Amino acid sequence: MESPAQLLNAAEWAAATPDSQVDIVVLAPRRNETRRQLRATAALLHTPETRIIWCEARQGVRGPLRIAGRVVPSVRAAGRLVLGDPFSGLMQSVLPFFGGSSLVVVDDGTATLEAVDRLELGEPLLRWHQVRRGPVQRARGQTATRLLTSRPLELFTAMPVDSTRLWVRHNRYDWLRSRWPRPQLRPGAALIGTSLVETKVVRPDAYLQAVADLVAGGGLTRYLAHRREDEQKLATISALGVSVERPLLPLEIELGRGPVEQRVLSFPSTVLYTLPLVLAGAGVDVQALDVEEAWLTDDARQHGASDFLQRVRDHRA
Repeated sequence: MESPAQLLNAAEWAAATPDSQVDIVVLAPRRNETRRQLRATAALLHTPETRIIWCEARQGVRGPLRIAGRVVPSVRAAGRLVLGDPFSGLMQSVLPFFGGSSLVVVDDGTATLEAVDRLELGEPLLRWHQVRRGPVQRARGQTATRLLTSRPLELFTAMPVDSTRLWVRHNRYDWLRSRWPRPQLRPGAALIGTSLVETKVVRPDAYLQAVADLVAGGGLTRYLAHRREDEQKLATISALGVSVERPLLPLEIELGRGPVEQRVLSFPSTVLYTLPLVLAGAGVDVQALDVEEAWLTDDARQHGASDFLQRVRDHRA
């Protein structure tokens, strides 16, 4: 696993799978904020049945050696392999070493929608903005598709997807909801931050103006920053008069245990799918916001970002 959300979803899969004894290997990222969230999430989710192993897969020249020495032997010995992001180069690099009988892919957010499309069509596992990558990446992505579809494959997801090639099991966050069944509500609205600016999908000026308009409209009390958001951008948002917070845990946990605002707003992202499940019956209204075509960068527009974002917004169950 490489992100806090993947780690939570792997723990949910383990809780929903009877008699499963699971070793979860965290392939630690370089980004400090993601590392901080991963460590906090791992500490919360660690149980006797779910052992979490931290691997410095990207730190220095020894990173590949750690994968070869710690991860590959575990993958070879596993009867069942549970993967996070199937688009990840690291995930794809260890997949050929797996000789077990079944594979599981746990949710990595809205990218799951695209992954299902690619697996159904037998296309290389490359993200929508990477389809023009070079022959090495395309070959690795094609190999990953072949290996994932050559044996029984389960998709454990909160996304409303169907598939003829995968066994889809829906994640309802039963473990999380059983632990914190009724979060405390507080007035106002929270806006979920996004990394669309940092990933060069949306222009910074357009995004900041959209947030300013929401603040001016009244009722917005809290901005929950994405782990990749730039500090200078967050300082600009804070100056608008809204409280900016960096959650320590995945938003499903942070808001699921409360306190949580009566309204939660989000631009197209995973939380439009997950939070309605986590907060079902709690009296919270999760609202989707549009990303206008004019906000997009030229490169994002050329790569079809508008269609993908609209699909994410409109594909909700």
